[in-house]
Amino acid sequence: MSIWHSAVWGRRHLLIVVGSAGHVLRSEDGGQRWRRMQTPVRQDLRALAGAGPALIAAGQSGTLLSSSDEGRRWIDVSCRAKADLRGVALRDDGEAIAVGLGGTVLCSRDRGQTWEAGPGLEDLCLEAAAIDAEGRFLALALEGELATLQGATWVRHEIPGRHPRALCARGGIVVVGDGDGRIHTSRTQAPPGSRTPPGAGAPSRRCGSAPPARPSRPAMAASSRSARTRAAPGRAPPSGPISSATRCGATTERSRDVGRGRERLAAQAS
Repeated sequence: MSIWHSAVWGRRHLLIVVGSAGHVLRSEDGGQRWRRMQTPVRQDLRALAGAGPALIAAGQSGTLLSSSDEGRRWIDVSCRAKADLRGVALRDDGEAIAVGLGGTVLCSRDRGQTWEAGPGLEDLCLEAAAIDAEGRFLALALEGELATLQGATWVRHEIPGRHPRALCARGGIVVVGDGDGRIHTSRTQAPPGSRTPPGAGAPSRRCGSAPPARPSRPAMAASSRSARTRAAPGRAPPSGPISSATRCGATTERSRDVGRGRERLAAQAS
């Protein structure tokens, strides 16, 4: 059996991988041995998030799966959304969002058990979701924007690079991977030119409220600042609040190790 996998989640020795045709693989020993878990769907899964024992997977044609036991059992919790979902994020308090094509935003307040429409971003193709240091949801758009959900309103920021697809936020640092294989990083700070999309102020029925005790700061620095830090060909990228790493296409020992790990994973799953 040959599958491709789209998203990985882990905590200590527990690893969960989701991918094509509804496949979910689970390892309890740091990836030495893998077991395929039963799921009720055959749609491709593109995103995965977890908090405590709860896990949420999202994918093709609005597919949403939920697990409450660290990925041992999965149930189909898909709602009426039909757009492909590309990103999902889950907070410790049980609030979650799933984002996808056509600016689709879905919200849950019960760790992904039930879902409803949230404040959308109809003019954007949303590729990933994350949670910033202030507990607010982030959505990454293929068009080169990062949106922060503040209450029921999305605040949008331009970001560096072309066609960004990967997003991670940890400890006050936001990391974006673009379509050219570059990595852009930034500490949370207020960029000039942040804007609120027209019509985004309509109240959300459920999602969007961040923990009230935390201050509010936009998540990504302005693209004009990052333009001065992009690496020239053959030159090491500069350090600083925003930097661009070398292209991922370069062959490295680490990339070869990753390739060998994927081959082992496919063999163990067959």
